Amino acid sequence: MNRASEQQLERGQRAHQQGRWEEAILAYRQALALDPLAPKPSIFLASALMESGHPLEALPLLQAACSRHRHNAPLLAHLAQAYFANAQYDAALDAFKKVLRIDPANPHYQLGLANSMALKGQSSEAQRLLEKLVTHHPGFALAWFNLGNVRRDLGVFELAAKAFEQCLKITPQSLEARNGLGCVLHQEVKLKEAEKQFRLCLNAEPRFLLARQNLVSVLMDLGEPSKAQEELQICIELDPLQAHHYLLLADTFNSQGRLFEALQAFQSALRFEPENESAKIGLAFHQCAIGQTAIGFQSLGQLLQEKTAASSLLQQLSTLFLAHGFLAEGWAHYRHRQAYLDRLVQYPDLPLEQTLALDLTGQRVCVLSEQGLGDELFFLRQLPALKQRGATIIYRSSVALLTLLQRVSDIDCLLPPDAPLPAYDHLIMAGDLPHALSPYQEVHSNTDLPIAAPTESPTQEPSHESIRSDDFPWTSLCCSPLPARSLRVKPLEAQTNNILNLLRHLGPPPYLGLTWRGGTPPAEQGAGGWLLFKSMPLTLLAPALQDYPGTLISLQRKPTPDEIQVLSALTGRTVHDFTHFNNDLEAMLALLALLDDYVGVSNTNMHLRAMVGRPARVLIPAPAEWRWMYCEGTSPWFPHFTPYRQNLQGNWDEALARLKNDLGPLNTISLETN
Repeated sequence: MNRASEQQLERGQRAHQQGRWEEAILAYRQALALDPLAPKPSIFLASALMESGHPLEALPLLQAACSRHRHNAPLLAHLAQAYFANAQYDAALDAFKKVLRIDPANPHYQLGLANSMALKGQSSEAQRLLEKLVTHHPGFALAWFNLGNVRRDLGVFELAAKAFEQCLKITPQSLEARNGLGCVLHQEVKLKEAEKQFRLCLNAEPRFLLARQNLVSVLMDLGEPSKAQEELQICIELDPLQAHHYLLLADTFNSQGRLFEALQAFQSALRFEPENESAKIGLAFHQCAIGQTAIGFQSLGQLLQEKTAASSLLQQLSTLFLAHGFLAEGWAHYRHRQAYLDRLVQYPDLPLEQTLALDLTGQRVCVLSEQGLGDELFFLRQLPALKQRGATIIYRSSVALLTLLQRVSDIDCLLPPDAPLPAYDHLIMAGDLPHALSPYQEVHSNTDLPIAAPTESPTQEPSHESIRSDDFPWTSLCCSPLPARSLRVKPLEAQTNNILNLLRHLGPPPYLGLTWRGGTPPAEQGAGGWLLFKSMPLTLLAPALQDYPGTLISLQRKPTPDEIQVLSALTGRTVHDFTHFNNDLEAMLALLALLDDYVGVSNTNMHLRAMVGRPARVLIPAPAEWRWMYCEGTSPWFPHFTPYRQNLQGNWDEALARLKNDLGPLNTISLETN
């Protein structure tokens, strides 16, 4: 290089180091003009262009330089990086291979090749190369970091954590590695450990936005939405224009039952990203949930017509229709549920049907159980209607229900879940029975939603009158068949006698069963499935139980070590522990048949209580799960159950005050008079 060109390079480097991009780029261009054949000006200029956010401009510059210097490894490596920065991963991979033919021992070039492989989806090949690289260069922190990323993508989270930990041993200050470690700990459902790593990141750099977003997700899975909300307020202060922050905020409000605030968060997300699909869907569903039904359904109809997220929308629309009482439409869309799609993927040759003929005389219909125990018990109520069509019913059950279902006369052949399927004429999943047995199945099998005219949005909570069939001109009540009643199963006499003796030794009647949590916590699912998880804080529930004139019995599945003692202290009376009955559904069925009353969130025991024909009091968080409907009043599937609903601001006061009154002495029945 000539001296004038070198001077311009030096000037450019000083500006480059201080982040003065325009000045650096100008100096590098002048250096290149003074010595167009030298590789250094092209390398420096390309680096500045890529670092300042102009990778596309760097590409032709490096391509031209490489055509003049075909064996210059640093120049070829920069070209590979430029391809990489422009998401041209095939070209980047080829360029790194060329570089390695010139300089095969360079660990940085090997790292570039591995990263290109990973981004092309060749994660296994990238993992092998990176493992070889860290074996020969154990102090190469960046290689350990990328190995952690690749292992995470491959789902080997424990090994990914070890790679990130090794990177941190070499460079303890690496916040990216610590954030990566937190992410894989989250994937391993080591939530407290993940929270610790994200907080360490934020202690070192409070403006590390990605770590704070990840902390929000962990706090949600820990069941601490109010803390997650506080962290999101900081995220919004750091970047108030990011729609993703408002979507996360909507999740925190939603999990607290604060639906109006969740709706406002979706609206905020759309202000900053008007075409955000998740925000559009979330807003429309929340409009329906709070009573803005016509506007919500209009928006969903438009989304379907635009083919926006059609598959996921159809899955969600089923529960939305069912929650509003439009059963034929709901069951038609329920055919798109994830459980059915997963079964198709797992067993692609299985000839599953979703409709059945009106006359099934002499036909063998094999029904497959699906989803959780509560869902299985719920769909069993369809078996009498199937039997009425003349079918011979083969039912493949979960293990937990096998003995109980032996007393169901409509089942002609009962199979355990691992049994081979016998000969059959029709094969159907239990969740498809309501649609398949509906006389309107052909009318409501279409997936298009006509668009209703919008009505004025309510400014307060909807009343029952705001959710009516005439709000939806495409639906009429005659096309919504009445729900099937719960299947009846009589408890075993021996179980009944044993439990009756147990109860009489506990204390005086009446006897009240209690359950305050249902479903699988998001932490155990490994994802935030909040609508499938219901929980009532003991501090809120206890005051409603204090005046009950009988004996309290806990039926809570998997209580934490001190929960029953805490509830006893809060109520000022002994709460007896019958939680082990959850491991024996025959015993639980008999117990639920004998209890005078039962209070709890929706769970398997609610379905068992319905199967013995006894009433219950169900605590319903907002947004309500579809079986309990969005409007006030009882559920059509559980007409003898009394609902106590969290309001749309997330408040339980009114519902629990009514529960306290209903549990008073004048409203209880003694076991002795049953």
